[in-house]
Amino acid sequence: MGHEVLVEEVLPPAPDFEHPVCLGGANPCTPEDCGGIPGYYDLLASPADPKQEQREEMKDWVGGAWDATRFSLEATNVGLKPIKA
Repeated sequence: MGHEVLVEEVLPPAPDFEHPVCLGGANPCTPEDCGGIPGYYDLLASPADPKQEQREEMKDWVGGAWDATRFSLEATNVGLKPIKA
């Protein structure tokens, strides 16, 4: 999986351009090796479903609680800093 990026406009770089900047976003990437789309949907359902057999295993696998709505604009922009014009 991954993120979908919508490029709204491409402008010539300004003389003081350093790197791309993200202005907004939503949701994190899927965890690596989550089992494709079915595994991702299981991961989304497991915290809310106490009957989910692999609930604790999935929680341990992602390193504790995984928030499917979390998005860090600051972390995204830190990741973009190495990209130069």
